[in-house]
Amino acid sequence: MRSNGGFADAALFEPLREIGRPWHQGNQGETLGRSTALAFELVFGGKIANRLSGSSARVTGAVDDVGSRANGLIDDVATNAVPQTSIKSGNYVVSTPAGEYVGESGNIASRLQQHVYTGKFTQAEVDAAQRFAVPGTRVDRQIAEQLLIDSKGGVDDLLNVRNAIGLRRFSLMPNQPYTR
Repeated sequence: MRSNGGFADAALFEPLREIGRPWHQGNQGETLGRSTALAFELVFGGKIANRLSGSSARVTGAVDDVGSRANGLIDDVATNAVPQTSIKSGNYVVSTPAGEYVGESGNIASRLQQHVYTGKFTQAEVDAAQRFAVPGTRVDRQIAEQLLIDSKGGVDDLLNVRNAIGLRRFSLMPNQPYTR
C-alpha cells in the first residue's frame, strides 16, 4: 500500500525520524536506547511499561545505561580494542614514509593485497595498516572514510587523490551544513 503523505504518516514516522537523528550525528548508543524504549512502549503500552518497570525514571535510567554501554563498545572499536585482522569490512589507514592513505572496503584484506600487487604499498606497510570496523553499507563506509580524511587534514595532507564524498553528496555527511 502506498503512502499518501498525510497526517497518519507524520504521526507514525516522525518519532522514528527523531530516534534516527542521533545515529547520523554519531550518537549510536542514544539511538539504540531510544529505539529500545520506543519498542518497549509500542509492545507493552505506556501504562504497562511503567508498571513493569516500577517507574518511568527507572525505564529512562535503563535506556541511558544501554546507550552508555553501546557508546562504550563503539569507542572500543574506534580505539582499536579489537584485533586488527578480525576487522573484515570498514576503513583502513596505511602509513608510508611519503604520508598516509585512507581507504574503505567491504573486504579490507583483499583490498590491501591489491595495493601491494599494484606496487602502491609494501607488504610491511599493509601489515601495519590500522583498520576500523564500520557497520552498514558502502555509503556508511564512505562517510566514515571522509570523516577520517577530514580528521587528518584533508586530501591535501594525505596520499589520497580524491575525497570519498564529493560535493554532490555533502548532504550525506553528519553535522550539517557540512563544508570542507
